Amino acid sequence: MNGRNLLAPPERHQDCCRYIIRFVPSLNLAVLKSRPREDKQLLLWYCLRAIDTTGRGVLDQGLAIHILKTAFGYQRQTVYKHLDKGDGVYWRKHTTRKGRAIIILQGLLRVARHLKVHIRGRERFLELPAPGLPPSGQMQARRALLYNTGAYKPLSAHANHPISRKSLEEKTGIEARQQRRYDEVMDTQGPVRQPTFAYYRDQGTFKLKSLVRLAETERGLVLTR
Repeated sequence: MNGRNLLAPPERHQDCCRYIIRFVPSLNLAVLKSRPREDKQLLLWYCLRAIDTTGRGVLDQGLAIHILKTAFGYQRQTVYKHLDKGDGVYWRKHTTRKGRAIIILQGLLRVARHLKVHIRGRERFLELPAPGLPPSGQMQARRALLYNTGAYKPLSAHANHPISRKSLEEKTGIEARQQRRYDEVMDTQGPVRQPTFAYYRDQGTFKLKSLVRLAETERGLVLTR
């Protein structure tokens, strides 16, 4: 591990890069029905993967916490607490020989194995821009978001197909009373929808917007659409 920058400086990211959270529906349901629940660690793992725009799986801890605070609605103390609880499962905290604190992310298959989830070949990621994530203090809203992206099939329309509470309980392992609570929260947030390859749906206006990302490569920053 050398001491070179693992991420671009903060000013490159805050204004130029749009972070996209990619949910895996089966993982969402697994953490909601497991005991003890690990939804906070899984959600932080999603956010860290969104920050890792280069795909290296290695993040500078200080810079990652700064981005989590400014772009994902986290509080600094909350991040440290979740990092400690998820260490060794969703990531590894490591200090280099030069004293730099870094986060080494675990891969999708290892996390799925930990949650005893089989990732099916046809399972699709559901994407959400970072501004659509509720603040870290709104845990019920964040759990409702995980439930919504795990329980319902995303549609381009404004409503999901109706499905009975009993069928949802069999599918998700979440009892009907808790389903209603999650649905009530999502009624105020708006449903999550699957974007196209070129556009995403704004969570405030529900209008499609062009999806532009800034990726860091060995040759420099590249603007992708």
